Amino acid sequence: MKLSKIVFICISIIVFTFGKVDSASAINEKSPVYMFGIVTSFNDSVLYMSQVQLVDSAYIDKKTKFLYSRENYSYQLKDYIKKAGVENPTCITIYGFNKNKVEKKYSKIRKKYADKDKYIIKYLAADEFKFSPIKPTELESTVEVEETPKGKKKDKTKKK
Repeated sequence: MKLSKIVFICISIIVFTFGKVDSASAINEKSPVYMFGIVTSFNDSVLYMSQVQLVDSAYIDKKTKFLYSRENYSYQLKDYIKKAGVENPTCITIYGFNKNKVEKKYSKIRKKYADKDKYIIKYLAADEFKFSPIKPTELESTVEVEETPKGKKKDKTKKK
């Protein structure tokens, strides 16, 4: 009987400690970001690179500083390239808050692939492809965090 109580207490502590959801990570804020995309296909040697673009109303997770729904920006580029006739494209989207740092990454990657004669680089002009901002869903954008008197964060999710 003692062993079962100890096991129950240990499991309860583990569930309480690791099962707790931090609601602050769900708060997104609008922020301008600079981004570009790279597309390649393992079936050919062509590498597509978009220009560095300003997305002025992108949403950023306040806590982690990650771009909200960043995989969907890659899907935007993937869908565009598929319409252009590229089969099985693999896309990467790179973003940052400082234009100079993003342009430096862009130059570094371009130089890396341009130096190798294995790839043919095709540049996508800004008028050909443009990233569209992705907005959080209503549920994700209604989470607020309020400080409690003890300094702990309290979740105040608006419910309908």
